[in-house]
Amino acid sequence: MTLSIPNFLTALRKIRYPELVLLLALSSYFASLSLNKVHLFGFIGLTIFSLILFVISTIKSRNIIFDTLSLLAMAVCLGLLQFYNYMPSAYLWLMFCYRLFLINKKFILPLFIASVALIGFILLSLYNQDFLMVLSTDERKIADNIAVSFTTLAIFQQMWYLINRIQSYKNKFVEQNSRLTTFVSVTNKLTRFLPPQVWQPIVKTNSTVQVINQRRKLTIFFSDIVGFTELSDKISPDHLANILNTYFDSMTKITKKYGATLDKFIGDGLLCFFGDEANSNERNDALRCIAMAIEMRREMQVLRQQWRLLGFDGLQIRMGINTGYCYVGNFGSSNRMTYTLIGKEANFASRLESAAKPNQILISESTYNLISHKHTCRMVGQVRLKGLQQVANVWEVLDPQQGDNNDKWVDYQLDGFNLHLNFNDIRNYDKRTIINHLNHALDLVDKKMD
Repeated sequence: MTLSIPNFLTALRKIRYPELVLLLALSSYFASLSLNKVHLFGFIGLTIFSLILFVISTIKSRNIIFDTLSLLAMAVCLGLLQFYNYMPSAYLWLMFCYRLFLINKKFILPLFIASVALIGFILLSLYNQDFLMVLSTDERKIADNIAVSFTTLAIFQQMWYLINRIQSYKNKFVEQNSRLTTFVSVTNKLTRFLPPQVWQPIVKTNSTVQVINQRRKLTIFFSDIVGFTELSDKISPDHLANILNTYFDSMTKITKKYGATLDKFIGDGLLCFFGDEANSNERNDALRCIAMAIEMRREMQVLRQQWRLLGFDGLQIRMGINTGYCYVGNFGSSNRMTYTLIGKEANFASRLESAAKPNQILISESTYNLISHKHTCRMVGQVRLKGLQQVANVWEVLDPQQGDNNDKWVDYQLDGFNLHLNFNDIRNYDKRTIINHLNHALDLVDKKMD
């Protein structure tokens, strides 16, 4: 490979331990002097050892072993530099202390103790003239120049290396932050396909996802749109999709309001249930389900008025509710699973929905026993439902104004007019706004009817 400036800079940037370059240069220089055998063998051995470390540290990734070896090699060199010129030794100590800040903290104390012991050894050996090296003035200048030049280059290279590492970490941070943003965005999108009871434990606690289910007493709700199939044969797919999406959007908000687990959309139908949470209470679950069904029926009246203005008339909702034990949880395989419920009680709720008339809420006897103390119901009678051999006692849930709770609801509907007031949901600070809208509506009625 041809050695060019870019290749040289790349190789220089890969050097993990620039101290070894300085150590190699100094030990090579002192090995070329006329020294006694002790210093000569020491410098030659140190030169070879430094060269091996230099090659390994350049090829291999950063490792604490190479940190320790490079420090030990420098310590040996410091022990051999026993002469009256201490400039090279001072620069080597500077590099040595710098390296102590970069290695693992648990290795600092042993190396610091070793360096203090080495300093003591050097100071004591100064009293032994046999181990001192007396350099000439020219030799001292050369040693000083080598120490200063290579130490400067080593520090420059190390700063360059650290700057590149910092920039690399910044780039990785930006990339990871972008990935995290993308992951959060994708997660938010995927959560729309799952009920909160499923995805919230996974996202918040990173809980294990496995095929597991449990037997629980649930209140199951089924609904669909009466007249939707006939309407689909008369209007374009675009209008049909718009109607269906508007309907599901409104109904989904209501299920979320009452804390239902929205299982799935089945064509124009909807399946949800209550009672799969750990702290569920079967009576409260049934009451919430009935309140949800009543509000859905009222919301359907509002939607029907909107669709009538667009020329789409005749759409109504029917609902069936049952309470009983089912198996709920993750069903499927380890590669693909779904959170749903199975059991004959769910089939019973589906049959109740099919038997209901337009704008009717049918409930089973088990549900009636839980909610009859708060909601007015009318017994439909013993009904033989499709697919079931035995007859079942069935009740119809009446609107509050038809029963004893007419002080909490106002609901009146005519062609072109729909008044719905739920005093349980109206807040005190909205009172003035409601009165203003009612007065404005009265003024328009007076003007149009005169």
